[in-house]
Order: sequence, then structure tokens, then C-alpha cells
Amino acid sequence: MPPKKTTKKVGSAKPPVTVEARSEMPKMAAASKDTVESSILNRLSQQFNLLAILIVALFLFQGYTFYRVKNIETKGVTGGTGQAQESPLSDKKLKEYAKDLKLDKKKFEACLDNGERADAVTADSTYGTELGVQGTPG
Repeated sequence: MPPKKTTKKVGSAKPPVTVEARSEMPKMAAASKDTVESSILNRLSQQFNLLAILIVALFLFQGYTFYRVKNIETKGVTGGTGQAQESPLSDKKLKEYAKDLKLDKKKFEACLDNGERADAVTADSTYGTELGVQGTPG
């Protein structure tokens, strides 16, 4: 014989709740809990994916910037053709500047070639670094 359905009134404003409906409530709560957990995990995985993409992009930019600066410091800037240009502080360029400034060519080249003033330049550079100077206007 099937169980009798009994109903209880839980106040006049609420509809009656059957015994069968009460037995279904824990299942619905568990299903609702699973849905909420699934939704949270889905959002977290999307946020993690976005964070991972941003980190990769930052590392790529950092690597690109590092090699650009390294190239500028050692060989000069690259032009549109992709070929490295000569550094503005190379011996050849310094000799050209001396010629343009009408300096005594023999004296300047002798000083540049034998490093006569290298100690003074290094001392000034070290002193500037100690003061926090990071470069010169230009």
C-alpha cells in the first residue's frame, strides 16, 4: 500500500508542503550547492587564464625591452632596415666630431688612442653615479 500523502499548513500565506516535497529538499540543496561551486570554479579558472596571459605578455615585453636597451648600449640603435647603426660614442664618430669642431686632429687622436684622459673620465663618471646622475641631457 503506497504511503499516504499528508499535508501540513505552515501558516495561511504559504501553500501546504507534502512529505515527498520535504524529502526532495536536501537533494535540491545539494544540486544548488554543486551549481554554485561549479560557477565559482568556472570564474576562478577564467580569472587564472587572464592572469596567465598577462604574465606571459609582461615577460615578452620585458625581454624585448632588455634586448633593445642592450643593443642601444653596445652597438647603437637599429634603423628601419634592421641593421645596427654605429654608436654615437665610437672612436670613429668621436674623431668625426673632433674634425667638425676643428680640434687639433693629431693631439685628439693621440689622446683618444692612448687613453691619456681615461682615468679622469672614469673618476668623473663614478662621481656622477655616486651623486645619482643617470645620464646627460641630449
